[in-house]
Amino acid sequence: MAQRFYNLILLPNVQRNIDKYKKLNYHLYMAIKKAMFKTSAFFKGFLLPLAEDPTTSTREAIIIGSILQKMSINALDVAAALIKMTTYEYKLANGYFLKVLLSKKYTLPTQVLDELINYLCKTGMVTREGDLEQHMADEEEGDEMDEDQMPTEMPVMWHQTILALAQ
Repeated sequence: MAQRFYNLILLPNVQRNIDKYKKLNYHLYMAIKKAMFKTSAFFKGFLLPLAEDPTTSTREAIIIGSILQKMSINALDVAAALIKMTTYEYKLANGYFLKVLLSKKYTLPTQVLDELINYLCKTGMVTREGDLEQHMADEEEGDEMDEDQMPTEMPVMWHQTILALAQ
C-alpha cells in the first residue's frame, strides 16, 4: 500500500514541485524522509521509478540524493536497489543515485559488486566502442573530423561512480 502511494502520489508531486520551483518544498522533503523508514517500499515505489524515468532531471537526482545521503538505510535494501539499477540504461540521474548509495560505504555482497563492475564497464565500453567504430569508419573514408565529432568521453558522473565503488 505504501509503495503505491509513493509511486502514484508522492513521486509525481515531488517532480512537479522541483520542476516548478527549482527546489523541494519543506513538507515534501519531510514526506520523503518519513517514506524512507519503509525502505523496501521507498525503493520500489519512489527511487527505482525515478532512476528508470528518462525524463528525470539532474536537479531532481541531486535533491533526492541529498536526502539519501543524510538517512540511514538497510544495507540489504541498498544492495537490492543497486542490482536493480544496473539493469537500467545509464543516465546522469541513475549514475548519481549509484554514486550516493555507494558512497555510504556499506559492505556489499560479492554478487552486487560484480554486477556493478560489469555494468560500469559495459556502459563505458558500449559508448566508446560505438564512437570508436564511427571514428575508424570516418578515418578509412579519409574524412577529416572536427573537434565536435571526436569520440565522446564518459561523463564525470560515471568516473565519480567508479571512484565511489573503488573506495
